[in-house]
Amino acid sequence: MSKPAAGQAAIIAVGTELTADGRPETNGTIITRALAPLGYEVAWRAATPDDESSLAHALRDAAARFELVVVTGGLGPTVDDVTREAMARAFGVALRHDERVFASIRARYEHYGRPLPVTAARQAQVPEGAEVLENDAGTAPGLLLRRPGSIVALLPGVPHEMERMLERRLLPRLPVAGGRPAVVRLLKVSGLSESDVQSAVIDLFATGAPSDPALTLLTSPGEVTVVVRGRGAADVERVFAESRRRLGAHVFTEDPRAGLETAAAELLAARGWTVATAESCTGGLLGATLTRVPGSSAWFRQGWITYSNEAKIALLGVEPGLIERHGAVSAEVADAMAGGARRLAGTDVALSITGIAGPDGGTADKPVGLVYLSLATAALTRSTRHHFPGDRDNIRLFAVRTALNRLRLA
Repeated sequence: MSKPAAGQAAIIAVGTELTADGRPETNGTIITRALAPLGYEVAWRAATPDDESSLAHALRDAAARFELVVVTGGLGPTVDDVTREAMARAFGVALRHDERVFASIRARYEHYGRPLPVTAARQAQVPEGAEVLENDAGTAPGLLLRRPGSIVALLPGVPHEMERMLERRLLPRLPVAGGRPAVVRLLKVSGLSESDVQSAVIDLFATGAPSDPALTLLTSPGEVTVVVRGRGAADVERVFAESRRRLGAHVFTEDPRAGLETAAAELLAARGWTVATAESCTGGLLGATLTRVPGSSAWFRQGWITYSNEAKIALLGVEPGLIERHGAVSAEVADAMAGGARRLAGTDVALSITGIAGPDGGTADKPVGLVYLSLATAALTRSTRHHFPGDRDNIRLFAVRTALNRLRLA
């Protein structure tokens, strides 16, 4: 059997909902970014159903090929949670009941005043030789099994539980791959496409062969993350600094955890501004995103979801004639929505969104994905026209993030 590849990692996501229902898997991206500073390169990602035999086979295969294997999901109390059993089966070890783990699970149920289910004891089953990783946010403990040449870690599938356990329990226990950690810096950018970002910085990186530093671009609706990664700290910092200079005001953070709402919130708080929102096609998503930030009550005053024309007229004071002449999806109506929201809420600034998120409702003149955003202050009300790609969810997310970026820049 060949030796596992040094510095290479595999991620296995467990869940029939991922393989049969097509539900998106998001934990892998978080894990990939978290492992990079320790020098691990994720070379393989896979999803398996809730099937003990399939997962055991995937675990044996991955542990033989990679230095680190991280598995998410299947650690709950129900009969289809078989990740613990698959680990024991894959590596020929027995499962044992851990009374200390069981006591911790029981205490958590008691804390929330919930009855302890009969099946909870399954979560206290620990493969021989495995280290238990405490779960601060849920009942499912993680597991860490060190084997000759490889490390296998089991984490919960619930994203917030997984991320907390990854940071607090797993990462501190992992050795640096190859004995020398990678240096990783990142920038988050809004207002530019992936192609635009690449064109701005690509000459800073070697092409056609593995380079040090290396460039990775990660895209999501309305954002591009620029990752600069290498072994030489001085080279990484040089390339990173020049990339940041070139991208200028389009960079909204260097914090991998921060979103556009955090960047906008920090500026609102620093300037003492207050904000209101008026939304049509996004159905409150902009307001919900802004108020996700702790402390938002200091600067978020009010929001309106005016999905119908009647609501725009009655609640925001949009003139019926504007809608008749220009349509609800127009610069004129977007401006009237933002101006009405700012006036009624008495805020320093207001944002509005009106558009066609689809999949129906588009025309040749106003296709699906057409969105108008407006930002109103005491001095100026100005709308911008956008045509966002993708499905309904993507269009709505593009609209919200673009609006947040306008707020940040304002």
